[in-house]
Amino acid sequence: MMLRHAFVPPALFIAVAVAVGGGCTQAPKPQPLTPEAFVGPRSASVSGAEGTASGSGGTVGAGESARPAVAIPANQTSAELDNALKKPAGPRPTDVPTPSPTPAPSAGNTAANPPPSSPSATGPAASLPTIGASSGQYMTLGGVVAEVNGTPIYANKVLASLDPILRERAKQLDPAKFRAAALVDIKKSIEERIRIELSYAAAQRTLDADDKRLADALTIQWRMQQITRAGGSVELAKRRARDEFGVDFDDQVQEESRNELTRIYEQKKIVPRIQVSAGDIREYYDRNVDKEFSEPERVKFRLIKVDLDKSGGKDKAATKVADLYKRAKNGEDFTAMARKENDERMFAGEAPMEMSPSSFAIKNVRETLPKLQPGEVSEPLAEPRAFYLVKLEERKPGLVRPFEEQAVQDKIRNTLKIEQYRKLRELDFYRLTKNAAIRSDEEMTAIALDMAMQKYAQYAAAK
Repeated sequence: MMLRHAFVPPALFIAVAVAVGGGCTQAPKPQPLTPEAFVGPRSASVSGAEGTASGSGGTVGAGESARPAVAIPANQTSAELDNALKKPAGPRPTDVPTPSPTPAPSAGNTAANPPPSSPSATGPAASLPTIGASSGQYMTLGGVVAEVNGTPIYANKVLASLDPILRERAKQLDPAKFRAAALVDIKKSIEERIRIELSYAAAQRTLDADDKRLADALTIQWRMQQITRAGGSVELAKRRARDEFGVDFDDQVQEESRNELTRIYEQKKIVPRIQVSAGDIREYYDRNVDKEFSEPERVKFRLIKVDLDKSGGKDKAATKVADLYKRAKNGEDFTAMARKENDERMFAGEAPMEMSPSSFAIKNVRETLPKLQPGEVSEPLAEPRAFYLVKLEERKPGLVRPFEEQAVQDKIRNTLKIEQYRKLRELDFYRLTKNAAIRSDEEMTAIALDMAMQKYAQYAAAK
């Protein structure tokens, strides 16, 4: 829900002053916009008493100037939020910092015909890129990738939430693969934010005052944690949010408030519907006992290969392997032999091989391993192109965890709860979308992808 503020043009104040005082009162000199006024997304739409201002092609009605909308939870006033966050009353977190009052309209400077130095109120301000002064990257002002019941989802906020993920992907992927992966991540993030907006609106309608107070308390706790992590200062927390995530700290707090209320909504409306019976747990165990609750036998062993071609033929290879076997049976160090006299470098490593016997590729070795006792050396094993000697060093028996083990049942119960939660969440999402007005902007999504690609070189260089 968006709180609307009616804004009275300075010209109206002037007219009233003249009528009452009977004199001539000079309008206050307009203040220039600061650079901070352009950081962050613009409001998608502002409605007033006589018209609407839209950042994506709308118009500004007579008697009204476009002002950023203050996004606060429904049924809560700005003063209540001030008390909840224990901050002095003042400007609440907004989608963009509130600029200085707009100059009074004149013949050459009206809402319909703005001055050349400012973007047109009726132009596509939501899709104009601005080059960053220090980084060389651009950010779309007010770039709306989707709307949910009139609530905009901004491109830069989507990218800010994905920043840690994109940093890791850039270290692992080339530009083409990074672009493909980033597009998938962006679309998933947009979908999740649509889900949050729908759940947030449902939470506002269905949760009671105690639930909302709990969300406020959790938000305060989260805010204090961020300040502590930043060094104990609000200003440092604001700088950290801006430098690391490219967002305003107050916007982060506001978004966390929405997330907390959404989580409480899911805890009260979705989680209680999760039901896992004893029969469900037993059925899952029987179906997955081999994959999840069984540990196969494992062995450590060393292997010597005598290659026929490298030995000069089958007879010479047979003589060589027989000599090696005799020396091993007489107590010579098998490890030293395997490391120095092996025709396969892979078998001559410092550490023994360790695996399940049934997974070894060479048939005769695979079938011999279960028959050996630790410390025992096999007789020469003939294969089409080589002879082998194998010595078993250690055997770890297989293990099947019984159903009666409490940890097993707890693991299954948790797994089934997560599965049900995901399904119920999807059903709730589908239910909420049926009566919702949802709009996606594919063109702006593509611009958001370009914004992510502009950071690729920076992310990749941080390897």
